[in-house]
Amino acid sequence: ELEWLLGQYPLREGLWVSFITALYRAGRQADALAAGQRVRRLLVDELGIEPGTALRDLERQILRQSATLDTALAAAGTATLVVGNLPALSTPLVGRADDLAAVGRLLDGSRLVTLVGPAGVGKTRTALEVARSLHPAGGVWLVRLEVADAATSILQLVTEALQLTGGEQALLDRLAGAETVLVLDNCEHVIDGAADLATRLLDQAPPLRILTTSQAPLGVDGETVYSVDPLPLADSVTLFADRAARMRRRFALDDDTTATVEAVCRSLDGLPLAIELAAARVRSLSV
Repeated sequence: ELEWLLGQYPLREGLWVSFITALYRAGRQADALAAGQRVRRLLVDELGIEPGTALRDLERQILRQSATLDTALAAAGTATLVVGNLPALSTPLVGRADDLAAVGRLLDGSRLVTLVGPAGVGKTRTALEVARSLHPAGGVWLVRLEVADAATSILQLVTEALQLTGGEQALLDRLAGAETVLVLDNCEHVIDGAADLATRLLDQAPPLRILTTSQAPLGVDGETVYSVDPLPLADSVTLFADRAARMRRRFALDDDTTATVEAVCRSLDGLPLAIELAAARVRSLSV
């Protein structure tokens, strides 16, 4: 079955990892090494690139007759399919439970979901929290576009995020090989380019889903738009109190401070970024 799949998709390195591992486990070490040489020649001849880390590590394990290959799939091979690049979150998300559930449902039924809203409303944080709940075989990959402009190659940013070489064809082969989620963050800076790339990738990589954040929709067919609103007052106050306590451990809401914190949060329109910036100032100022 793997040989047939490789005949259909000869450039998918994940399939080669599985095929070579299967040969080795069947007691065909020489055939496994020969298959490694075949894929190396194929990648060099077709794309002008060397095999990725997974295939190189697998070859070394076979030469060492590593016990890992007898008990589980090669670690490097499985990592190719499950890793992502989402950053670690240092503070808890306050509120947004309804938003997280709604966006998760939208992604189940739509391959392109865009979170829209004003700057500082929490689109990125909401998208990252949703992304952390997803576990596609090809991983979840964040592509930051906040410093991009009209001269920036968004395709290059995506391939760099996925640690790929070989340009658009290599990216399409990778995205077509396993279910993958891309998070394109801050698309408003390059909305036309982001829309064009998203359309091409979705057309040619059926397993792909894309979650974007932007101050305006991408405006492409099939896009589902979800508006991220400011926090309600209760969540705004909770957010302020949590972040303020991180700046000054003795800070706490009481009868004297609660009304003032509520007034501050109202004046900031419930925008999480503004509330966090204000809360940080309790290190040196009273509420």
